[in-house]
Amino acid sequence: MSLRLTDYYVAMPGVPLPPVNESLLLDYVVGSNGTFARGRRPGLEVCMPVSFNLQPLRGLVPVTSYVQWGYPQVPIALVQAMLAVSREVCNSTPREALFHLSFDPVESGAGHLVCQEGWHLEYPDQQATIDRVVPVATGLGSSTARAVIELHSHHQMDPDFSLEDNLDESQGFRIYAVIGNIFNAPAIRVRVGLFGHFFQYSASEFFELPAELNDCVAA
Repeated sequence: MSLRLTDYYVAMPGVPLPPVNESLLLDYVVGSNGTFARGRRPGLEVCMPVSFNLQPLRGLVPVTSYVQWGYPQVPIALVQAMLAVSREVCNSTPREALFHLSFDPVESGAGHLVCQEGWHLEYPDQQATIDRVVPVATGLGSSTARAVIELHSHHQMDPDFSLEDNLDESQGFRIYAVIGNIFNAPAIRVRVGLFGHFFQYSASEFFELPAELNDCVAA
């Protein structure tokens, strides 16, 4: 018997869509306005556009995209810590830095970089160059597996997701963020990643932002 990982629905008039099934990787919904991907994990549910129809499909109803965030914002002190470490690792030569954020109001977070208000910031062992950074460990028990948010820096480059970022972030379901221009005009760009589908969203939904850090996606 094969394991079902994906489901498919059609948005019909008068027929409510079923709740997102957390046991699946994702499901797809076809509406009059396009195709949407939905997913759910603890603290996060998303319905994101995958494609838009040039003309409405007759007989169907439109689907509305959304992000439901079930955790408090990441405290400003943790955001400032990531910005400070990202600058520090560039002392000798420009290179990227990677951070993982998980939420657990009970766990003490021994060995973590900073913990505050249930949030745990980790700076995992990583392989970093001027244009790419990847964690050394990704399996069960790693900070990668724990992370609900993954953030990396682009030092003096713009905070745009690269083709390498798309590839590296195609197998996860979490919030992905990138900070760039960290020395002169710090800015952050955030998206929800759902197993290769991406949906950019305002960073202020997930982070308390210091005044110096500009949100690239307006609220």
